[in-house]
Amino acid sequence: MILVDTREQKNDHVELYFAANKIAFDRCKLYVGDYMQVGGTVSVDRKQNLNEWAMCLLGSSRRRFIDEVYRARKAGIDLVVLIEHGDGIKTIQDVATWENPIREKHPEAVTGRALMELTYKFHIAYKINVFFCDKGETGRRIVELLGGGKNG
Repeated sequence: MILVDTREQKNDHVELYFAANKIAFDRCKLYVGDYMQVGGTVSVDRKQNLNEWAMCLLGSSRRRFIDEVYRARKAGIDLVVLIEHGDGIKTIQDVATWENPIREKHPEAVTGRALMELTYKFHIAYKINVFFCDKGETGRRIVELLGGGKNG
């Protein structure tokens, strides 16, 4: 069974995938991340796009995200970030090609290249794996990352 954090928003597409594929899930407050298999040691933290990811690394969500990373490590949980960006972003290297729409009004906003470099730094420093998918693949990718959703 997969546990879904009660604070997870805008995830109807994920829960519809679970239901359509007969994957049991329940909503509860998770210690870290947004999705975790009962009894598992991996938690998936879903990000809606690269803008949300940039806020976790550079913006107002940075402290909360780093605290979550440390909580996961202390609890023996591998935190995995899954970013639903699409638009050809499949790897960390692809992030360099991202054109941040915020830069039109705020030229000081992060570039794709800078976000790619920062993502690599977080991956290395905090041992966080970062994956990408199109929104239509999110449910399947979460199940894969959690080991198939078969325990519990």
